[in-house]
Amino acid sequence: MDRKEKNILFITNLHLWSLDKGKGGSAFINTVEGYKNAGWVVWFISTGGGIPDNIISNDKLYENAYPKLDKLWSSRIRIVSICARFLKMFLLNKYYFKTGSEILSNKKGDKFIIYAYETDAVSAAKKLSQKFKFPLVTRFQGTKHNKTTDNLFNRIRKAPNLQAYKTKANLTIMTNDGTQGLETLQRLGNKSTEIVFWRNGVAKVSEDLLGIRDHFREQFVFKNYYIFLTVSRLVGWKKVDRAINAFSIVNKKFPETRLIILGDGDAKNDLIYLTENLGLKEYVIFKGAVEQKLVSNYMIAADAFLSFYDLSNVGNPLMEAMMCGKPIITLDVGDTKELIKNNENGILLPVNKLQDIPDKMIKIIEDKNFAFKIASGALKTAQSEFWSWEERISVEISKVELLLKY
Repeated sequence: MDRKEKNILFITNLHLWSLDKGKGGSAFINTVEGYKNAGWVVWFISTGGGIPDNIISNDKLYENAYPKLDKLWSSRIRIVSICARFLKMFLLNKYYFKTGSEILSNKKGDKFIIYAYETDAVSAAKKLSQKFKFPLVTRFQGTKHNKTTDNLFNRIRKAPNLQAYKTKANLTIMTNDGTQGLETLQRLGNKSTEIVFWRNGVAKVSEDLLGIRDHFREQFVFKNYYIFLTVSRLVGWKKVDRAINAFSIVNKKFPETRLIILGDGDAKNDLIYLTENLGLKEYVIFKGAVEQKLVSNYMIAADAFLSFYDLSNVGNPLMEAMMCGKPIITLDVGDTKELIKNNENGILLPVNKLQDIPDKMIKIIEDKNFAFKIASGALKTAQSEFWSWEERISVEISKVELLLKY
């Protein structure tokens, strides 16, 4: 191996099952592919459920998983859940450090970046960085802990999150997804050499692609239906049930409406049960995790986009909907209002006004001029403010390359 090669060792416990065949995980996959395309040698330690062969070659991929502990972690018996959590955290750190040490010991003389992707990997990555004297990058996709007080009880209860946010790295990357992650790092006293607060990149949509909307509607058999769209991992805090409940009211007035749900996850069965109980089986369509390149096509084909998360709504799906020029209805949580201006580039509702969601959905069906206005505002904001993924990853790599000090 040429010792001038740039090596990066990713460590993560993220569930990456949805990456198969280009599905889901756009932030992660664009990061890894960005480094590969820039000539880096990419190594990977994963405990999150597997990485497809097309992402990392087998000789540089190290995997382990703890499915039985994951099941116990989800137990409704609190003491079982707590014990499983701490046992898994112990095993994760042991595996990360042992495997990372073997990789780095076998590559003596080569330079590496240690890259902890999300909180579970930070402790072991820090120890590897100290042991082998390699730069450490920590990367967070936002936070669920922007209001969590830093005390002994929460350090135990929220392990390893609070400690990870406090860990000093050469570079800490906090995603600006509206969950107030930068404030969290500052409040917890993160002393990293450099902290950056960036939005994710967005797949740019060409005018030509926007111009063949009818083709995509025909492809997806949308006919003359008015299509509401949600895109997210199907987990509790994403609150897709709010979209379903609101849609049930709208659909009674407008039977030619449909709600398309893209995504998969642990809450899917509960959401299907809710749909059936509301008598919406033929009106709410679960498409599962679709190929990433098709998400934009669904966005273009749809008539409106819904996002009602608990923590923030400034994630990639909402940004992609803006890039496709869709009227958006969302909630004023986290820093969502920093991006969405009510009645200018979307509809922004207070979280205590969930009962108003159906009325707003009906408004954009009936008032085409208003719908066009906020959709145009969304597109204008996206075109002026958003990075492409290539731009976003290029900026990151330029900073990380400096850490190698060639």
